[in-house]
Amino acid sequence: MAINSSSEAGCIECVRGGNDGGDPQETMEILMEISALLNTGLDSTTLQILVELVEQGVHPEALSRVVLEMRRELQAVREKEEKSARSDPIQD
Repeated sequence: MAINSSSEAGCIECVRGGNDGGDPQETMEILMEISALLNTGLDSTTLQILVELVEQGVHPEALSRVVLEMRRELQAVREKEEKSARSDPIQD
């Protein structure tokens, strides 16, 4: 994939730069932009938690599997609740 703008190239270089004393807030903003471009569905708080876990040594691939499994479980719970609400409506 080609990078079309110098600002995009700069963002990628900021992220590649690693621990060079850069602004942590700027790094998180860049990661949030990347997350949005990839349609991850992660909010900034969740992304921050995931970044902190990776920085503490949690394997990124294992972490991604956990996130996906939690999403599947949450969807199953929501579907079960919706099904229950449809079959047993609350009477006023």
